[in-house]
Amino acid sequence: MLLSALNTMNNKDPESLISKVQRVLSIDEVNHKVGQLTASQLQNSNYAFTAKNVLTTWSILAAFILLYVLIGFLFLKQVDHDKR
Repeated sequence: MLLSALNTMNNKDPESLISKVQRVLSIDEVNHKVGQLTASQLQNSNYAFTAKNVLTTWSILAAFILLYVLIGFLFLKQVDHDKR
């Protein structure tokens, strides 16, 4: 049943990907399996709502923001110095 549902996603019909995913997720067997996987990940301590996890996540996000601001600044500086 699951394999036949996944095989229908490979068809070349004009149905959108979202519709196909919704149809596959509406199958009881698939819905149950997705629920089990989600519940097992909720037990993972890496995703627990603790001060350490929140601080770590926001620190990583802030580091990426600073990195991309720095890269953007350097590229704009290069464009400013380019006198073609």
